[in-house]
Amino acid sequence: GSGEGRTGDPAAPTHAIRILNPNTGQDIVVAIPADRYILHEAEDQGLLLPYACRMGCCTACAVRVTEADGSPSSSSSSSPALLQPESLGIAAELRARGFALMCVARPTRAVTLTVADEDEVYDLQFGDAFAARATDPDGPGVERDDFALEIANMDE
Repeated sequence: GSGEGRTGDPAAPTHAIRILNPNTGQDIVVAIPADRYILHEAEDQGLLLPYACRMGCCTACAVRVTEADGSPSSSSSSSPALLQPESLGIAAELRARGFALMCVARPTRAVTLTVADEDEVYDLQFGDAFAARATDPDGPGVERDDFALEIANMDE
């Protein structure tokens, strides 16, 4: 029931998910059970999609819902096209604007997803805070985490 493993309910509705990746030219349609994460099911079907953490914390697998049930998606929909309560990497404001993370998103209906630019999503989420704190020479600044940098650079 976590969305990671095989569907636990053979009667779970299956939804056609179209994934457009402008970076690679991919245009694929994959059937995803409503109780399964999109990324996990797509991979089980042999598809290669962008990802990094697989835990809903980064923005590597970010997509934008561009259509739901064959109609252009709008943020005013009464029910979300994707359920993603574990999506820590995208703020509620961005989820309301149609962004999602494939690694922790389960479909509620047929949707078209367009792979988003990871940097754009990151900037939308953190850009203002970064600009206010990191570029203001008189501001509080951003505390560096040298240990994290050492690990990232394999210099520990």
